[in-house]
Amino acid sequence: IYGLVNISSIQYNIASIIINERNKEKFNDIYDFVIRMAIQDVSLQIIFDLVYAGALDCFNIERSKIIANLESLYDCAIMFKGLNYQPNSYQNYPISMPYFFFNDENTDLLKKEYEMLETYISTHPLTILKEKQIKKYNNINQVEKDGKYLLLGKIISKEIRKSKKYTDYMMIRLEDETSQINLYEYDDVSIYQNLKKGMIVEISISYRNGYGYIEQINEVQE
Repeated sequence: IYGLVNISSIQYNIASIIINERNKEKFNDIYDFVIRMAIQDVSLQIIFDLVYAGALDCFNIERSKIIANLESLYDCAIMFKGLNYQPNSYQNYPISMPYFFFNDENTDLLKKEYEMLETYISTHPLTILKEKQIKKYNNINQVEKDGKYLLLGKIISKEIRKSKKYTDYMMIRLEDETSQINLYEYDDVSIYQNLKKGMIVEISISYRNGYGYIEQINEVQE
């Protein structure tokens, strides 16, 4: 359960319209939902954003398929304005509703989900990426005992700091779908000058006494 107003583009007034309509009668399917939204002058873009956020997953239609057909559905839904529409009764009106024929393969749905919610709910990109790799990676939340680990994650931050001996060392914060961890390099930080925030990397680490020390880093293409 995720609050509607936590979706980036959904203001309180839009959330109220959706909730009020749902309280009148449950939305049985995507057609009824879009018709009632169009009648209430909720914009097509708002409905797109609800799809991207996963708010319409309850209708059991792939997000990509809704996105591909939503514009034509909205055009039909607008025709119900002024017809005293009763919830879940569109079959009783002389308006032909479109069938969902194809999917939209050009939209990065996970990226859109993150834009709407500022978090991943359906799955995480790293989970998908790990499934494509031959190597087996440890999750960050598994790094608890002293030992060696192979991690795959996104660099959240990178800092060059000064040690007590006034030598440079590097600290990066790595994130995967399970947790985050700080990792350290005390030897030659210059070899990692190309590392940047947002990079997906494979990192071999040695974990000792509660600290993760970098042994090797390789960039991984998404």
